[in-house]
Amino acid sequence: MLDGGEPTLYLRLSSGTAAAFGAGPALSGRAAEALVAEVRERGPDTVTVDRADGGEVFGTPLVSALVAAGYHVIPEGLRLRR
Repeated sequence: MLDGGEPTLYLRLSSGTAAAFGAGPALSGRAAEALVAEVRERGPDTVTVDRADGGEVFGTPLVSALVAAGYHVIPEGLRLRR
């Protein structure tokens, strides 16, 4: 996702891996909301994120942004259903 032309969030759907580009909470929140909107509009039925920034997604700032945008915590990571 881009915000003002700056990269903020990348999600590789096939592997469930996300990368945040050092964005602050406001940018991460907007990127997470845009990602959820995109998935709900034309994405797969289920999207799971289990890795972020080279490690487990849990413990990263991305968790709160994705949960606030509509993801749910599951044992494997975070899940969004269309």
